[in-house]
Amino acid sequence: MYDETTVKGLVPDVVTYTCIMNGLCKSGRVEEVKSVFREMEEVGVVPNHFSYATLIDSLFKDGTAGEAFAFQGQMVVRGVGFDVVVYTALMDGLFKAGMPNDAENMFQVLLEESLVPNCITYSALIGGLCKLGDVNKGELMLQEMEEKCVSPNVVVYASIVDGYTKKGLLDEVMNVMKKMVQRNISPNVFVYGTLIDGYFKAGQQGIALDLFKEMKSVGLEENNFVIDSFVNNFKKWKDGGS
Repeated sequence: MYDETTVKGLVPDVVTYTCIMNGLCKSGRVEEVKSVFREMEEVGVVPNHFSYATLIDSLFKDGTAGEAFAFQGQMVVRGVGFDVVVYTALMDGLFKAGMPNDAENMFQVLLEESLVPNCITYSALIGGLCKLGDVNKGELMLQEMEEKCVSPNVVVYASIVDGYTKKGLLDEVMNVMKKMVQRNISPNVFVYGTLIDGYFKAGQQGIALDLFKEMKSVGLEENNFVIDSFVNNFKKWKDGGS
């Protein structure tokens, strides 16, 4: 679509450029994201907050936090406003960069700016906390988002399920699953895979197999994580491991 636009002599606007960057970011093509951003500036199209958020998100995912911070500074110098999308990208990136305190501070700044966190914001916050092992705080944030009438999605619950499973707190996991059912949120393959692996590691192979059958019965196909879980755990049984 981009090539067709340029061939026809049409000048892409900021929305077109940013959409292209977003697509490249989702594909992990970071250098191309940067290239499109540079081209946008070269042809006189001024990047907006979403352009910067997409670029910053891409750089953090690539592990180049220094560059991400540089573009954050560029936004400040150029007077580009920070909205919930930008703050979310920064917060998520700070968690990925191993800077959890700064990430949580970024969330507080967002609130102080009277911005309203959305589901993606809370998902990044809860996911970051749970990966650190602070699942209790993650659940508190889940409670907060529900109190603010922000509906959690399966990604939010998946983070909490993953956090409790890694701690071996399978009773807590099942409580989370019950909440999902009560809210009509269907577990995805990641949730099932996490549970299956957790029950295998806890030595409860029967429950793990029942969960696998349940996953298949609702039309979900196993992914590589589920397959690896079966292979690794069956290997342990064969070798006589626990």
